[in-house]
Amino acid sequence: MAGSRGCRQQYGRMYIYYLYSNNEKEKRSYMRKIIGGLAAVCLVGNLSLFQPEIKEVKADTAENTSVSVTDTDEYKTKEVIVKFKDGLSENEKENIMDESPGDAQQVTDSMAVVKTDTKKETAAAVKELDQNSDVEYVQPNYVYRLVDGNGRTSGKETAMKTAGVNDPFFYVQWGLLNYGSNLTDYVHDQQGGQGITIPQKEGLDINVKNLWKQLNKKNTQKVIVANIDTGVDYTSPDLKSVMWKNPKEKKNGKDSDKNGYKDDIYGWNFYNNNNKVYSNKYYVDSYGDVSYEDDHGTHGAGTIAAVRNNGYGIAGIASGTNVKLMSIKVLGGKKGEGTTLSVIKGIKYAKKMGAKICNFSFGSYQNDRMLRDVIKENKDMLFICAAGNERNNNDRYPVYPASYNYSNVISVANLDYNGYLDGYSNYGKKSVLLAAPGTDIFGLGVRERGIIESGTSMAAPMVTGTAALIYAKYPGVTPAMVKSALKRGATRLSSLNGKTASGGYLNAEKTVNSNYYPPYITVKTSKKKNYSLVKVSAKKRGSTQITKVKYIKGKKTASYFANGKRGYSVKNSSIKVKKTDYYTIYARDNAGNQTVKTVKITAGKAPKLKVKKYRKSRKSAKVKITASDESKKTLKFRYAKGKKSVSYFKKGKKGTKLKNKKGKAEFQGKKGRYYTVYVIDKSGNEIIKKIKLS
Repeated sequence: MAGSRGCRQQYGRMYIYYLYSNNEKEKRSYMRKIIGGLAAVCLVGNLSLFQPEIKEVKADTAENTSVSVTDTDEYKTKEVIVKFKDGLSENEKENIMDESPGDAQQVTDSMAVVKTDTKKETAAAVKELDQNSDVEYVQPNYVYRLVDGNGRTSGKETAMKTAGVNDPFFYVQWGLLNYGSNLTDYVHDQQGGQGITIPQKEGLDINVKNLWKQLNKKNTQKVIVANIDTGVDYTSPDLKSVMWKNPKEKKNGKDSDKNGYKDDIYGWNFYNNNNKVYSNKYYVDSYGDVSYEDDHGTHGAGTIAAVRNNGYGIAGIASGTNVKLMSIKVLGGKKGEGTTLSVIKGIKYAKKMGAKICNFSFGSYQNDRMLRDVIKENKDMLFICAAGNERNNNDRYPVYPASYNYSNVISVANLDYNGYLDGYSNYGKKSVLLAAPGTDIFGLGVRERGIIESGTSMAAPMVTGTAALIYAKYPGVTPAMVKSALKRGATRLSSLNGKTASGGYLNAEKTVNSNYYPPYITVKTSKKKNYSLVKVSAKKRGSTQITKVKYIKGKKTASYFANGKRGYSVKNSSIKVKKTDYYTIYARDNAGNQTVKTVKITAGKAPKLKVKKYRKSRKSAKVKITASDESKKTLKFRYAKGKKSVSYFKKGKKGTKLKNKKGKAEFQGKKGRYYTVYVIDKSGNEIIKKIKLS
């Protein structure tokens, strides 16, 4: 993170294990310098200059914060992002790009990137483009950077027997099962690398082991989780079977599924703009220490869904179910950096290819308006975000995107193995939903290595894996439902009072198996002669029972039904609808959870319409209308000059009235003009036809 506190650095030691499935082979390890305390992606600026620019902003009002360009921001000096206003034609967009002060290229339907030569020209381009009335806004292409975390290792294998797993390094995963052993901690050791012993608090974990006994591939539905980060080592024995694969894409150098990306088998690399979502590339610094480009993304992916019980590596939270991991690489290079554009493209790709959840182990103090808008627009996608690692109160100094006050954004703090907020973790009574284990988390690295990292980057995937189980178990859940359940299901801790909105940390079993989820309503309509029969199914989610199922004509909210005291009862699981309109169906369970589903139901079959034109004179023509319906006498005919929509006629109350002659009507119009013919039957079914008299 960057901001008023800067990107803090602390140097420690890290053990990196090679995850050979043959336990007799030596566990080779080496020490390397690590950057402690952050383990997240930061927007890094000139700290001495940037510090005075930070202002206190309430998290729930941060949306109104304007974006400006100053010398203290870090962004791609040769790039500016332009957001077009809605409704512009392609020619209008091209004109904006042609007139822009730089080399412009459209990258999506709604945005373009303009490249300039210097930082000064970039600032000037922002100013000029911002004055264009067809441009919604302009902003820099901000830079995001990756930072690594702390490490330690541990002893006993009691946890493996307790959880019934055979993954050789599961016993080190205290966040999944904390059995109270002593830890050998190398990160905070001041004695030259011998390690110091620190006791764990038994039972302080996310409580996931019983869910592994309950959920499997037979009783869960498919869920795609997009890991928007560095790349993911999909060749790992712990990951290759849980990776999402594009079902319609063939590796043939062509865009087989016509989605705009060639050979996107496992996802896409938006950092290099190619299909290589994994690289074993590494960098050696001046100290001789090695860092692998895709360790960060691989570590998070392993926590979410690494294969369990394969006698190899670790166990992932959502393993054993139908959860799949999509690799969206937006960060890379020696500095582990990406841009606003790479992140946004990654989100759009994930949405297009069916992902329900995005894991965001990155953030910044910059209120990136374009990223914010994309998150807000995708309200049916859940974004789980790292809160940050600077001991910062996010209520006062928001970190984005974690601090966006949307129902589809969840912010996660870092809990250590003794039940306290990690010393570096950000917090916020309003802006941070809950904490999750994030200190000294053993996970996967590239090239069959195991690495131990610390930070909210490690805590966020814990919540992501749990959210994936919720989506896998319950059909039709929404981000708001999941967010509410995570808050209500959190295990309360006095040490987290005032630090998170829930006052607690992640409890996977309580959250997934709770009675927090409202009923799920489905409808199926079969059309009869003069009515429609609507089959209504209200299914429970969780451990509750359905107590009320009601309906009413019109669009209503749950509050209208007054806890089931208003509305008409659904009898025999069906409704007989004689009037086409919107209907709201309501369901309530014995835990008080309520839900509504509003649908437009067509009563019976809509009339069929035929129009014939006859020449009457040089200037006029006669129009004959024939409509077929079960009850021709009740049909209402209208027409209007010009091209009109169905809604224009106001259910037959607007337009010129025509006499119904046993299902037929006629009128005379002027040649060369457009007319719209309208018919409505007694059930409220409407139909129109637009014609030109010639």
